[in-house]
Amino acid sequence: MSTSAEALTWAWRQAPSKPLAKYVLVALAGETTRVQGGPYMADPGVAKLVKLTGLDESAVRRNLLVLVKDKIVTKERTHDGKGHRGEDRYMLPVAVVASIPNGSRAHQAQSPVGSKPSGSRAQSQTGTGPAAESPVGSKPTGRRARTSTKNQEQEQEQEQEHAAAPRKRARNDLFDAIATACGWDLTAITKSAGAECGKAAAEIKAAGGTAAMVTLYAQRYRRQFGADIQLTPSALTKWWAKLASASTGTEGATDTRPEWAR
Repeated sequence: MSTSAEALTWAWRQAPSKPLAKYVLVALAGETTRVQGGPYMADPGVAKLVKLTGLDESAVRRNLLVLVKDKIVTKERTHDGKGHRGEDRYMLPVAVVASIPNGSRAHQAQSPVGSKPSGSRAQSQTGTGPAAESPVGSKPTGRRARTSTKNQEQEQEQEQEHAAAPRKRARNDLFDAIATACGWDLTAITKSAGAECGKAAAEIKAAGGTAAMVTLYAQRYRRQFGADIQLTPSALTKWWAKLASASTGTEGATDTRPEWAR
């Protein structure tokens, strides 16, 4: 049996805590090497595992960590001759599965790598006994294979949805008041818009402003410059001092808008 075949046989019999981790383990086992009876090692790199499994990079890295945490594999960092970080190397504690007859049925047991087959398995391999076992590394077929594939796809979709879901922002009354005054949807603020709103909130807070004052000054801004003029966080901070001293009355008020806004 070849090195990778032994590793694949072993990998299919492992039970990681996450279903997709087993998929990554099988791909890792297919890339193993073994020198002069030493340990089974694999260092294909994340990029190749992404290609072999069809998972995205973050999912591959996450499931490699699961394999290490479950103590199914051990990780070893590598460096080139210049001290630069190389691809991580993974050690697989592979043991060859031997079949031990017991009455009319055979039970599976783990035997050290390199041990010679005996009993009915030895006869099977030499062609003098019953038919040999199915090819090493064969994947489940039929209904079981469809169920396994469906479960993997569902878990991958859930991981992608979780990664894409926006993180919950801590509530900030001043931030919310500025965004609302500018007519922004708090659930759909982009990163750049959030940065602009956060900067304005910090400046207004430093000037002693409050959420209630933001709402009031936004009304004054629109009365002074026109309801059709778009209010932005930067415009609110720029005119903050003047809006603070502006009259709240509208009757008999002089149009103080600049020429371009009239």
